[in-house]
Amino acid sequence: APRAVGPAAAAVAAAIARDIGNTGAAAIARTPAGLGFAATMPWFSSVFLFASHWALFAAAYWFFANLLYRDYEVKQRYIQALFAMTFASSVSMFELLIATLAGALEPSVRAAAWKVEHWTLIAMAYVALPACFVYTAVRSVCSGSRRFALATAVSFLPAFWYLVYLSGTLIRIDSLGLSADLLIARIGVFGVTVVATLSGFGAVNFPFKSMHQFLRPVTQQQVADVEQRLLRTMRLIASKKRQVCQMSHDEARLAAKRAAKAAASASERGLLPSLVPAGGPRP
Repeated sequence: APRAVGPAAAAVAAAIARDIGNTGAAAIARTPAGLGFAATMPWFSSVFLFASHWALFAAAYWFFANLLYRDYEVKQRYIQALFAMTFASSVSMFELLIATLAGALEPSVRAAAWKVEHWTLIAMAYVALPACFVYTAVRSVCSGSRRFALATAVSFLPAFWYLVYLSGTLIRIDSLGLSADLLIARIGVFGVTVVATLSGFGAVNFPFKSMHQFLRPVTQQQVADVEQRLLRTMRLIASKKRQVCQMSHDEARLAAKRAAKAAASASERGLLPSLVPAGGPRP
């Protein structure tokens, strides 16, 4: 029986390998001509990704320096480099996603580039960007003390990591693992929470502080006109109240007159029988 199982298993494995080979050949045949060349040349894929990454980095660096903060005093090179690196890594991951859906570039090169970009963004989000933020803020407050700013930034990172871990518990991530998926999920929850808080604060604070810019200035003449209208309205209300009081007094007087007349007529009807004799009128 074991001898019979061996050839049967080998035949099944050969059939499966043949089907997989046919499927792969069909997928390659469906790939466009230009993309097929890139998919069969690993060095071309590597050079293309490297060149596109540096082109994105240079474009982001130029955009930050010449357009985004052209009129502001943001001249630190490391801030521009961090912005350009973050932009380039994010757009490169989008580029890799499009290449994967289109079947372009070498799969092994795509996978390696995806891991590199993924861990680059994790390092930027967990270490470089928060440390740079604290370092720059402390230096601007403490008048350029580099050692104190660096020590503050280093001591801030563990607290920041703990906050990120606590934010992960909101979506039931209690594991202490350091896999890329868990790290991205935690920092994503923390980022969404911070953005929602800032959006709510801005939605309330901006109209409160900027509402006067949308209002027209009020002159003294306008205030005097409103006061005159208010006085006229108050006089009109007082006159209406006097009319109401007068009408109430007139109604009360008429009611008293009607009551007096009714009483007089009732007394006259009561005296009339006493004036007539009991046996009737005499001839």
